[in-house]
Amino acid sequence: MGNEYSATAFTIMNSMVSSSYRAVSRAVKAGEMIRPVVCSRCGKISASIEGHHARYDRPLSVQWVCHSCHKKIHIAIKKEFRRGTAI
Repeated sequence: MGNEYSATAFTIMNSMVSSSYRAVSRAVKAGEMIRPVVCSRCGKISASIEGHHARYDRPLSVQWVCHSCHKKIHIAIKKEFRRGTAI
């Protein structure tokens, strides 16, 4: 039973992640959002700034970060989750 719930939860979450990613991609292509060239965390200038979603229920609310900072954010989230302090 636990595996069924996990598979369902994973499917729902994966769908939200994909949907949010596509929403940002469409908004950038349509000119509704502008992808910056400066990381909002470290100030690094990069042509490949990524949008980090803190909440997938707000698909166009992103923090623009470089790949390195994006990776650090997700590592911190995983640590919080393991400690049981994730929101």
